[in-house]
Order: sequence, then structure tokens, then C-alpha cells
Amino acid sequence: MHEYSIAENLLKIIEKQCETHKIKKVKKINLKIGVLKAVIPDSLEFAFELLSKGTVLEGAKLAIKSIPLEVYCPKCGNKFNYENTFEIELCCSKCKNTDIKIKSGNEFFIDSIEGE
Repeated sequence: MHEYSIAENLLKIIEKQCETHKIKKVKKINLKIGVLKAVIPDSLEFAFELLSKGTVLEGAKLAIKSIPLEVYCPKCGNKFNYENTFEIELCCSKCKNTDIKIKSGNEFFIDSIEGE
């Protein structure tokens, strides 16, 4: 379960931001996570809740926005999305070129932190 180590790293990053910006209590953390990161939101939320006990993050809600895999074909210019990684074809849906490029879906970042 790599979500546990992700939650540990999130806590470290957010606690540093809380110190820097003098946040005493975190209410909500907005995350954007691409589908290629293979993060299970429920597992991440569980690990985060467990690890945040006794910190300024205790009780904070993780709001996770999933970023679909968006690819494009440099040969024909076709752009297309995959909502999940189970339906991926490794070629252009239009011209069948196998040299497709990833535009999004590999992100993982803290979009914002809400607190007092």
C-alpha cells in the first residue's frame, strides 16, 4: 500500500507549510492526482487520517480530484482522454500511430490548503 508513504510525505510537506504560514488548524487539503499515479483515494484518506492524529492536520478532509489521462498524437493531432487506466490503448484512436504523447494524468500535487 504505497498510499501510506504518500500520506507520510503529505503530512511532512503540509506541516512545514503550516509552520511557514502560521496555520494552527488545517480544515481541508485539495489534491490533484493523475490516474497514472494509481492512488486509491479511500486508502490514502485512511492512511492520512491515521497518521494525522495529534497534529494540526487531525480531522482535515482530503479533497481529491482525479486527473484523467489525456494524450495526443503528434502525427495527426488527435487528442483523447482515458478516465481510468483499464481502458488504455497504446496507439492513437484515430490513425493508430503508436507514438502517442502524454499531456496529463501523471500529476500529483497539493492544489491548496484551507485552515485557520
